[in-house]
Parts: sequence; structure tokens; C-alpha cells
Amino acid sequence: MKNPYQTRKGKAWLRPSWVVFLDILGFVDDVRKAEKAGKQEEYLKQLRSALAEAKAYSIEGLKNTLITDFPDSYVIKVFTDNIVLGFPIYDDGESEFGTMLFSVGRYQYTLLIFEHLAYRATVFTDI
Repeated sequence: MKNPYQTRKGKAWLRPSWVVFLDILGFVDDVRKAEKAGKQEEYLKQLRSALAEAKAYSIEGLKNTLITDFPDSYVIKVFTDNIVLGFPIYDDGESEFGTMLFSVGRYQYTLLIFEHLAYRATVFTDI
């Protein structure tokens, strides 16, 4: 994957983007319940499966496979129960906005199938 937030030489650079912050609701309570039941590892494996499935189902198709020198249209970072998705703007932002809404909706839907409700906040900023 070619990171759209790095130059060809790997140096980070800011660019206008749609940025989505997802927070898995009830995460701390779920971890505590799993701990009381002695199922922490099982819970963590299920959460990791949910995150992997959500990524594969909703945004992996956005990877650039046709033009090898062109960066991908998104980047994703996961921190415990927080997920950040960046969709860089290449033109006027309209097509990127549609792509972002569709992809993030599918991402949230997939997490919901695994019984993880994710709250979403969206901003337009440089990242």
C-alpha cells in the first residue's frame, strides 16, 4: 500500500482530507465482562476478527491496484477501540466524500454484525 500521506521518498506531508474517527461503544464494559468470565483472549480475538472483516469488506477494495505509482485513496489506523480513517482529497473532494460515506457505513455495518457499535465523527482538515 502506498501511503497517500507520504512523499515518494517516505517523508510525511499534510494534505486536505476527509477524516473519520470511530469509537467502539461499550468497549471498557465488554473488556471487564470478559475479564470476569475469564474470556479476555476470546474477546480480543473476536474484536480483531471484526476489525479485519470490516477492513476487508469495506475499504480494501479502495486500494490502488491499476496504477502502481499512485497512492491509495485511504489510510487506516486502529488504537484499541478507536479507529481513524483518512481519505485524502485529490480534486474538489466531492467524489472522496461519497467514497468516504459509503466505505465507513459498510465498515460500521460490519462491526455491528460482530455486535460492536461504533460512533462516528467526520471532519475536513489537513492531516
